[in-house]
Amino acid sequence: MVEYDISENNLHIADSCLVPKKRFRRELVRIEGRNPDSLVWKRSKCSMMLEWAVHNALYDIGYAKERTKDVDLNYPQKLWEKVVYPILGCLFWPFID
Repeated sequence: MVEYDISENNLHIADSCLVPKKRFRRELVRIEGRNPDSLVWKRSKCSMMLEWAVHNALYDIGYAKERTKDVDLNYPQKLWEKVVYPILGCLFWPFID
């Protein structure tokens, strides 16, 4: 089970780098079931999983480990996040655990 903190427009998952990608969706569904009123659920699960994947990949290669060990899934996303995370997430997906 992951540790998380959720607000109206942010889902912060602590130590998300330790969660294997096969558990991303299951954890998101579990968290949503306990916190259905947050605006973060206006995002698709796919967009959240791809952002999570980018954080994990960057952590795995040692990039900004303090910033990439956790993930903040915000709603609404900034424009650059809507563009960059899907592209990088699709590229990194096959290479993360």
